[in-house]
Amino acid sequence: MITKSGSLRKQKELYDVILIVDQNKASPHQTVLSTSSLYFKAMFINELAESRQTETIIHDIDEYAMEL
Repeated sequence: MITKSGSLRKQKELYDVILIVDQNKASPHQTVLSTSSLYFKAMFINELAESRQTETIIHDIDEYAMEL
């Protein structure tokens, strides 16, 4: 549970990531992705490899769908 303002930023949790979709890179904030998608929330806050990587390849989705 986050109790202090800015704790996520200070702990560098859910901060920034580079998503790679069809050879294209995007740099969204993990926090924004996590608040709008349970898939991304689970990816970034659990002990998955993606939670420790700065670049994550997203498979089986086209670029347009990911942009939406």
